[in-house]
Amino acid sequence: MAAKRVFAIGDPLLLERRARALAEAISVPIETLDLALANWGSGSRATLGVRRETCDQHALERSREAFEL
Repeated sequence: MAAKRVFAIGDPLLLERRARALAEAISVPIETLDLALANWGSGSRATLGVRRETCDQHALERSREAFEL
């Protein structure tokens, strides 16, 4: 559901294509993007064993560049 809101589309094939393109643009595994979207769309945060204080500054910078922020 969150991915549909973020990408503003409902077609599963197009949604998958755009998600993969974004994951490639920010150099993260598609599973990372999937978890991020799931966390954003829910009221709780799943960490899957990663510490809360973990922050990948390079991934954050690549994300900002991909979104032109």
